[in-house]
Amino acid sequence: MNALVIIHYNDYESLKHLIDNVKDYKCLDKIVIVDNKSRNEEIEKVRKLVSNNIELIENKSNKGFGSAINVGAKYCRKLGIDNIFISNCDVVIKDESDLIKLL
Repeated sequence: MNALVIIHYNDYESLKHLIDNVKDYKCLDKIVIVDNKSRNEEIEKVRKLVSNNIELIENKSNKGFGSAINVGAKYCRKLGIDNIFISNCDVVIKDESDLIKLL
């Protein structure tokens, strides 16, 4: 199984753009958004992105990018996911073949 862990903090527009690009990629079994304690109005918008293959982890505090990576990776490992892509929310993945090459 493969997952994309996206670290998010107060940048819904970039997150939405990335999700829209990758949500139908067959090589991804799960997308996990780790929110680093965004503002209330931001997290409300992010919650609307959750679906069967998109999950949201809301950190209670912002301990930084590295800590958020660890939270997302540990969660994926508990789900039995073997391959984990890590991304900031402002990254653009233009084509599924880019992820397949990394696998």
